[in-house]
Amino acid sequence: MSTLTRHSPLADATRWLSGALIALVSVAALADPPGRVGRISHASGDVSFQNSANHEPSEAQQNWPITGANVLMTGPSGRAEVQIGSTAVRLDGDSEIEFTRLDDEQVHLRVVAGRAAIRVRHRDQAEDFVVTTTHGRVLLDDVGRYRIDVRGDQSLTAFTVH
Repeated sequence: MSTLTRHSPLADATRWLSGALIALVSVAALADPPGRVGRISHASGDVSFQNSANHEPSEAQQNWPITGANVLMTGPSGRAEVQIGSTAVRLDGDSEIEFTRLDDEQVHLRVVAGRAAIRVRHRDQAEDFVVTTTHGRVLLDDVGRYRIDVRGDQSLTAFTVH
C-alpha cells in the first residue's frame, strides 16, 4: 500500500526560494573583492571614521582601509589623508567627505563640508575620479592638484586646479 503525499503550493514556493537564495549567496561569496581600496595614511587631531554598516562614528586609525560608503570627518584641529594607489586625498579641519564608490573602475567622492585637496599623479587614475558637492559634479581628466572648498552652510563651492 502506498501513501500519497500532498505538497502545498506555498511549501513548494518556499523550497524554491530557499534554493535560489543559497545559490545567490554562493555566487556572491565567489565574487572577487575590489582590488582598489584606500587607506588612511595620516590622521591627526580630531578625525572620525564611519562605515555603512555602523552609523556611529569612531576614531579614525592610521592604515585603516577605506572602501565605498565610508565617511571621514575632521574636527576643527583635525587633518587626514587617504591614499588610493598613488593618489592622495587630504582633508583640512572641519571637513567631511564621503567615499560613495571606491572599486576597480571608479572613485566617487562627495565633499559634504570643508576643504579637500586631491593630488593625482597618473592620468589613468584621474579619469576614474568623480567629485561631487551639493552644487555639482566634477570629472578629473588629467594629473594635477585639485582643491574643493565647501562652505559650512553649503551655500558656496569653490573648485581650484593647480
